[in-house]
Amino acid sequence: MGFAYKASCYDTQAEAAAIACGNEFPMEYANGSTLYVASCSGVNASGSYLLTRTANGASPTAITVPSAFPTCDFNTYPSNPANLSLADGGLIAAAVAGAWMTAWAIKAVVQVLKDSTHDSAD
Repeated sequence: MGFAYKASCYDTQAEAAAIACGNEFPMEYANGSTLYVASCSGVNASGSYLLTRTANGASPTAITVPSAFPTCDFNTYPSNPANLSLADGGLIAAAVAGAWMTAWAIKAVVQVLKDSTHDSAD
């Protein structure tokens, strides 16, 4: 069992929170007429955010806020690379090979057209 953040499943809540800390902060929010700016300085071992909060430009205050992420199952989570099967690998390989063959075919057609243009100009 893991913890989901965006499209990924992480081993621990702290790991998910660390990724969220880098992606979601700094953030601004208002409570009444007070404007807060929260910056994330890190995550503790339990996965709580270590924040620095400033209200209306006053001196910053250090606070700890627990994080909450839904749980996920690595065996069924779609973005987990471990869930790729041999068939998935075959499809990826076929797509890459198809792209190279298409590029080669286009190059060959361009060369034929180029050659026929030079021949007709003579």
